[in-house]
Amino acid sequence: ASQLAAIAPSVETVEGGQDPDASTLRPYGKAVWMRDADYFVLPSWVLAGFGALCEGLAVSFRALIVTMSLAWTAQLLRLHPPWGQHNAALDPSAPGLGPDNYPLSSIAVAMITTFFCVQNMATLLTLGAAVLSKWQLMGRRRAGEYAWDKSSYCQRWQLYLSTLAILRMSYGSSGPGLLDHLRGSAYLVWYLRALGAHIGRDVCLYPTGADPVMTEPDLVSIGDNACVDNAALVSHLNTLGRFSLGCISVGPRATLRRGTRVLAGGAVLEGATLLEHTLVLSGESVDPGSVWQ
Repeated sequence: ASQLAAIAPSVETVEGGQDPDASTLRPYGKAVWMRDADYFVLPSWVLAGFGALCEGLAVSFRALIVTMSLAWTAQLLRLHPPWGQHNAALDPSAPGLGPDNYPLSSIAVAMITTFFCVQNMATLLTLGAAVLSKWQLMGRRRAGEYAWDKSSYCQRWQLYLSTLAILRMSYGSSGPGLLDHLRGSAYLVWYLRALGAHIGRDVCLYPTGADPVMTEPDLVSIGDNACVDNAALVSHLNTLGRFSLGCISVGPRATLRRGTRVLAGGAVLEGATLLEHTLVLSGESVDPGSVWQ
């Protein structure tokens, strides 16, 4: 009985929530719900509204591409009428078809030409906007801990992800996003380098797609002649609400097959191969020339 009486106060303390070690409050809850953080935490409705705004702008941008293509087509036909319709375009009273009655083939050629030009300009503008928003909102990432209540990193990341709606919807609201059309090409390598990734020469990235494309390119280093298939290079860890970033290294001539995953702090050294559905945990290193599964 005396022993039970001795431990009773400690039991009551834990059950009463007075023991700080027994608290289940995590950095996210402390920042978002308790409003106790070292920076100004945006209300949830602001984040939701910003996301909806980005989605709306992305849809409008897509519609603008089609509208501009049609407008430029009309302008092109006015300035450069088809062969045999020049006089009719300049003088509606002249014999022949009027400027609004061009052959369907001429209209089709003009539409294809203008849409090709406008779509390519829009693609460059979209990629440029994504790169600009990354550097404006995120800056250059560094390895370390970024708790919700200590750093604004996670909040800024939420805003940045909302701006990427233009990448997902630049080719329509459904179907693959813009980056999926660049898979396996040098254009994707150039884009990720612009985001801060260290990528060597003759590297093939995501030839069969990726979900997701590397989430923190700044913290990823890939050597020459490496190949990363539909693999996940995730440089962040969220352990019991504690968010942290770590570097990932893929050595020269290394191969990551479909479904492989390398966590923050992992390294795949020179010539190593990860077969399908292989997991490299944080802090693990795959020996040079070895094969893992």
